[in-house]
Amino acid sequence: MSQIPVIPSGSEIPPAGNIGGADPPPINDGNQSPRHQQGDRQEGGGGSSLQDAAAMMARNNNDGAHTAMLISQIAQMKPLDGSNYHSWREDIDMITTVGEIDYALRFDKPVEPTVGTPNYDHRWMQYSIDKVKWERSNDKCMIILKRSIKEPLKSSIPECETAKEYLERVASHHQGSSKAYACSLMTEFVNAKYDGNGVRPFIQKMISIVAKINKYLGSPLHEEFVVFMIMKSLPKEFETFHIQYNTSVTDKWNIDQLLAQCVQEEERLKQTGDSVNLIKGNVPRQNKNSKKKFKKQGKQNNQASSSNNNQPRQGGSFSVPPDTCLYCKKTGHYKRKCPEFLQYLLESGTPYKPKAPKGPKNN
Repeated sequence: MSQIPVIPSGSEIPPAGNIGGADPPPINDGNQSPRHQQGDRQEGGGGSSLQDAAAMMARNNNDGAHTAMLISQIAQMKPLDGSNYHSWREDIDMITTVGEIDYALRFDKPVEPTVGTPNYDHRWMQYSIDKVKWERSNDKCMIILKRSIKEPLKSSIPECETAKEYLERVASHHQGSSKAYACSLMTEFVNAKYDGNGVRPFIQKMISIVAKINKYLGSPLHEEFVVFMIMKSLPKEFETFHIQYNTSVTDKWNIDQLLAQCVQEEERLKQTGDSVNLIKGNVPRQNKNSKKKFKKQGKQNNQASSSNNNQPRQGGSFSVPPDTCLYCKKTGHYKRKCPEFLQYLLESGTPYKPKAPKGPKNN
């Protein structure tokens, strides 16, 4: 028979269920989760539940701002219509990378581990984490891809389970345009000439073209070839600079060194006054009186040409042979007796006014 413990006099009787001074276990009535119960217990202690709530609100605000940024970027991009595949692909890569949702585009769908394999528990845990991450990324990417394609083209692309496969199907529909795009880039790079708007933006434009070519080829162009082509595209004011590079410079420049040296040479040309044609795009200056001179010369030339036209034609200078109608270009009659010409006058209601025969003037 168990003995009833004797409570010393003067001691406080602990409440029921709290014998021994330990905190009673939380009572779960089914309406509160253990996390909420823990927060209720800590509310009067250090206020950690308020910190957790503030952190949760901050995460929700960050997620909302992140989603709003993605929606804004998607709304600003131009939808794919069949003629802008490369710019569309660049926008898709930018949105998915900045939005950190490109996981499903970079990795295949996770495969469930087989029971009995080594480290099965660890593999299963990693698979569960990767699966959730991949599914979220795949769903978001599929929405963005289908939202950014116009309807006629969207209907021609079959349904796919993964966003990676869907993007590959879209790329297969534009293989021809990809080759044409690469050809146009190579032509633009080889035939590029300085446009007179500054050496720095021109070289940066050339570097951008090279980057697009490298992305299509899968391997970079030789840097020495790129430097040579950029030097070749500069105007004649840089001819001395080009010769000095070929004869005096022992080390080969990279693109960054070329950009710095060309900008320095442009500043030198501006200071020495040799950059008139360089800055104006090889268009020579005109003085104030050049416009007036041009008008006077044009007027004199017009007068001379009109006087030449008024001179009587010499024999054999007609554009048509003799005894040929000037209207129907047939031989045997003249224009004033041409049936087709007379029929035209009759139908149009135009009165016929024969010219007076030319003859010697009476003095």
